[in-house]
Amino acid sequence: MQRRKERGRIAVESVHVVETASLGNGGGAVSDVAGGGGGGGGDAAGGGGGIPSGLPFQVGYREAGQEYTLYLLAAREQDRTEWIRAIRAGKSPSSFTSFFPSRN
Repeated sequence: MQRRKERGRIAVESVHVVETASLGNGGGAVSDVAGGGGGGGGDAAGGGGGIPSGLPFQVGYREAGQEYTLYLLAAREQDRTEWIRAIRAGKSPSSFTSFFPSRN
């Protein structure tokens, strides 16, 4: 029986590029278009035509001979910079716990 990939995880060793990205507005930050006059809410896949707010970065990786690009959004520039630095350093996912502050 073939073991399936655990959903939601990417092996750090399969990552070949990590960099800032731009999602549709030409700048480094993605504006919040869900409120007031902007085209309605939605997801990045175009469900409602809107792009979620945040600072995008991309992770390029290979899996089973295919290349994929994962786009992620950080709330702050410092968070984005730290994520990029950590992924480039090849840290394991268990070291990312500091990036998920508990919500009060």
